Amino acid sequence: MKKLTEKNILKEVLKYDGADDNAIKTALGLFKSSNQNLQDFLLEMDNTSCWNTGGGCLVSVLKLDNKELFIVNDECGIIYKDEDSFWDYDKGSEVMGWYIKENK
Repeated sequence: MKKLTEKNILKEVLKYDGADDNAIKTALGLFKSSNQNLQDFLLEMDNTSCWNTGGGCLVSVLKLDNKELFIVNDECGIIYKDEDSFWDYDKGSEVMGWYIKENK
């Protein structure tokens, strides 16, 4: 997996989900002005929820238009085929993913 900033990860996910350039620009502007991390920012969007994966780990989950799930925590963001692919992880369950790089 590549290491990208949260902003670039959000941009990649929105492109993958079919957002047009104007929608991407608007979302990135809102993300920047929110001063939130990506995990918290996603919870402000439609089609999102927060899951407790156990052991004190929380993830933000965004359901994409194609029914795949973008799941992010403080270390990475990954698109999974579906909820079962996340919970019953195997090598083929990830569609694409990124490690989060700190903004500097």
